[in-house]
Amino acid sequence: MRRVRAFSCAVVASVFACSVSHAQNLIANSGFDTDLAGWNYVETEIWTSDDARGQSNSGSAQITATGPATVMDGIAACVPVVAGESYSFGATVKLLATDGADGNARVGIIWSSDANCGTFLAEQPDSPFVGEGNDWTRLEGIATAPPAAAATNLLLEARKISGEASLAVTVRFDDATLSLVICGDPTGAASVLSNSLGAAAVTASDALFILRASVGLESCNACICDVNASGGTNATDALTALQFAVGLVAQLTCPSCS
Repeated sequence: MRRVRAFSCAVVASVFACSVSHAQNLIANSGFDTDLAGWNYVETEIWTSDDARGQSNSGSAQITATGPATVMDGIAACVPVVAGESYSFGATVKLLATDGADGNARVGIIWSSDANCGTFLAEQPDSPFVGEGNDWTRLEGIATAPPAAAATNLLLEARKISGEASLAVTVRFDDATLSLVICGDPTGAASVLSNSLGAAAVTASDALFILRASVGLESCNACICDVNASGGTNATDALTALQFAVGLVAQLTCPSCS
């Protein structure tokens, strides 16, 4: 079970007296605004001005897999993690396969036993992928760091599966994310006191998101939105999250993400 405990801060002149840090995307240069800085890559990966949200001041990473099938190419960002904690990961992708070549775009994480991502663990989560379409598509997943994990690589990968050697599979990636999963915080806007304890301030916006998820208007993993571990997300979860947000409930309990 994943538990979140409430906390309180003294309020003086409408200003919180205690200091908190915001739950955030752990990936630096996640939006590829001007380059691929912060990512491990080689010369075959380039920056392009094509932005997933159409922003003129940002771009994306372009990866091309070419040569005899099967071939893979990608970029990675190494981030420290806490063993036993769950993390959400994802990226927005656009697959641009050459006619006659077959391939896919993948977003995954690779657990490592050292902080520099030099030693990979045998236990690795599945990677979401898309195999067709020229439109921007969001790929996301959730995984729990195994006991020996000290860091993870967020991997953005283009794969060529078949086709002549001269044909290529090109993929663009944008808005890469890796974030700590917090029970009751589907919007990712909670204020975190301690990542290792999962303590957070869940907001009314989270409760509204959970309510929308309970009627099928949003998609939400049970380890985030089933805040009373009842086996499903419903209006009671939304009410409980709202009560937690205003201090009427002391604890949220979500099922494990694994």
